[in-house]
Amino acid sequence: MQAFIKKYAVNSGIILFFGVIIVLAIREPNVSDLPASKSTEPDFTFKNVSITMWEGQKKLWHLKSKGASLHTQDYPSRMTLINGTVYEGGRVHYFSAPTAKFVWGDAALSLENAKVTYNMDTNPVLAFVRILEFDPDQQVLNGKGGVTVKSSYGQFNGQWFKADLPRRTALVYGRPQAQFNLDK
Repeated sequence: MQAFIKKYAVNSGIILFFGVIIVLAIREPNVSDLPASKSTEPDFTFKNVSITMWEGQKKLWHLKSKGASLHTQDYPSRMTLINGTVYEGGRVHYFSAPTAKFVWGDAALSLENAKVTYNMDTNPVLAFVRILEFDPDQQVLNGKGGVTVKSSYGQFNGQWFKADLPRRTALVYGRPQAQFNLDK
């Protein structure tokens, strides 16, 4: 008797399972049940873009881009072939990158595969970095994903760096390596 009940329960379960599958397969889908998908397509695209960040009458930075894709919703704006300048304490620092993103709400700029020239007195410093983020409020540049900093005094390599423009300092972190030019 137990074997019969067990066999009956298993067969009933299999029949019920396939019955549910068949009903779901032939049922017409309700589109309102599907989650709304967010489009990653830009709302606007522009060529030859120029953006300047001002604080009152003081120009903080300026950039030019070959092209830009702008979103009105949750996505950052993307730019290509960027060249720009950061103005700080009477000095002008230059940057360039093949691609970048810009978040409008907090004016955050993130450059990818960036090259930066810091004009520190008479000795410019070059930095090559995988991802470079600029904080306009603090006037700080943060680099991550591998960085090389070069000057006539030597070369520094590491995983991250932080350049504080008002204090005129640059720190290299994450397995830093240095090579100095002793002739200077």
